Order: sequence, then structure tokens, then C-alpha cells
Amino acid sequence: MRILVTNIGRRIYFGNFLVDLKKKIKNLKIYLADDNSNIAGLKIKGVQNVKLPRVENGDKNYLKKVIQIVKNKKITLIIPCTNYDLNILSLNKDQFNKIGCHIMVSRNDLINKCLDKKKLYELSKKYNFYSPKIFNNLNETKKSKIKFFIKKLRKGHSSLNQKIIKKPKKIDFSNKYILQEYIHGDEFHLDILNDHNCNFVSSCLKKKISMRFGETDIAKVIYDKKINKLSKKLSKDLKHIGNLDCDIIYDKINEIFYIIDINPRFGGGYPFTHLSGNNFLGKYILNLMGRKFKEKSKTNKIFSKGISLI
Repeated sequence: MRILVTNIGRRIYFGNFLVDLKKKIKNLKIYLADDNSNIAGLKIKGVQNVKLPRVENGDKNYLKKVIQIVKNKKITLIIPCTNYDLNILSLNKDQFNKIGCHIMVSRNDLINKCLDKKKLYELSKKYNFYSPKIFNNLNETKKSKIKFFIKKLRKGHSSLNQKIIKKPKKIDFSNKYILQEYIHGDEFHLDILNDHNCNFVSSCLKKKISMRFGETDIAKVIYDKKINKLSKKLSKDLKHIGNLDCDIIYDKINEIFYIIDINPRFGGGYPFTHLSGNNFLGKYILNLMGRKFKEKSKTNKIFSKGISLI
């Protein structure tokens, strides 16, 4: 098995998780890629580094370069780390399949629906899960009984560039921004793993305890019967491949879990899943090889990005 991870960035933990798999998988070779040769994620021992063009700039050579690396290094699995190359890799999966390389990526239409908050809201209505209501104009907000709204980027990520508004007076309702119902409550992160045939494998729920720069810094791994049921439903309805990274807010008053964001890939909350014994990377890779991954997961434990605290 030869694995290429694209856009590794500063995700040192992700590279180290893969290196640990060498204990279970003989002759496992890991290639980490980024456009920045000095990025932290490329400073990991036990791997090989490769350079790729900057995909978010729409570099036409990106796909050509990835295919070249796959052929030269005989890569059998690609794992994308950011949203930027999900579409281009998904649209060209057949090209990679022909040269013996599987990509851990969902179909293109699902990617677009997940990464667009307006389309995500439409998806929630179709598959009957809760997502904050989106308003299309000021008249809709005046008729609503909702007291607080939140302005955010339609295709943004994390909690950056958000603004809570009590009485909207003038909002840019262009394709760049959306006005959403503000949900107050405890924040959670949910990972849902499907195999390469879109079958449900596992899920892991974490309560966010501490945040830093829009990402979770400390979290507690817990079990919830409602979320476990929701995970299996989303797996079956959405039919994603690999990991589904979900941000959730729990409305205590109405006892409702709202899905705020979905990223169809491994996200910033995955380290807590992995550290709790839910090795989704290992499960997916070994499943792809026709093998099972044995593990013991831990609930009701608190983790930071690196160590177990309690």
C-alpha cells in the first residue's frame, strides 16, 4: 500500500497517525504533499515528501502533477486534507482508477452541497435532519419570530468572519454571504466513517471544550443514542466515501441537534476521534485491503490535540 496525502499543511498529527499504521501494515509507504516545502506537516520522520502546485489558485498543472506522482511512486490511495482539491479529484476519479489508484473522496454533487451552506440547508430538508434556517431577504427576517441571526460566508469554514445580528437592517444577500438563524447551545463535533463502497463503518461524537482560531483545541469524547442513530441515517442517505466531518450545536431548550457545517473529508476534529481509539484512518485503509481493524475505543475522556488529559 502506497498512500499520498495532498495538502498536508500543518497537520503533523495526521502524518504521525499514518506512520503509526506501519506497525499493522507491512511495506506501507507514505508520501506527504504540499505546495510549501517548509510547512510543518512535511517535517515528519518515516515519510517521503513531494511538492504540488497551489490548487486553490486554480493551477491547471495540479491534476497533471498528481497523476505524474501517482504513476512514478505507484500510489494506490490518495487522501485529500482540504476542501480545495476535493472537486478536482472527485471529477477525475476514473482517470486514477484506470492507473490503479483509489481516492478517498465522495461524489462531486455531494461535495458541492456540503460545502455550500445554502445547499446544505436544502439537503437537510430533503433528508429530514436539522440545520439552521436560512433567510433570502429582509422581509423574511421581519416575519420570523427568531430573535438573533448570524451572518456568515456562504462557502466559508470554521467560525471566522461571522457576525451575530439582533435586527438585520441591511445585509449583502449576494452569493458570498448568507443570513442564518442563530442557534445557541453546546458545540459538538461528529465524525462519520463510510467505507469505499459507501457503507457505514463507525461514528464518534466529541463535545467541544476549548476553541482556538476557529478550531477545537480540547474535546471530550462521548456517546449519545440520538447522534448514533443520526450518524447511520446520514451515512445511508448521503452515501459519502471516507470521513464526514460535522459541526453540531445542541439546542437544550428544544432538545434538538442542529448540523451547522459538513466537510466530506477528515477535518480539524479528527485527532480527538483517533486519540480515543477510533482509528478511522486504519479502519478505512485496512477495509480497502480486505482486512479488519481491531481497536478499543474510549468514551467520557477528555483529549487535547496530542494527549489524553483525563
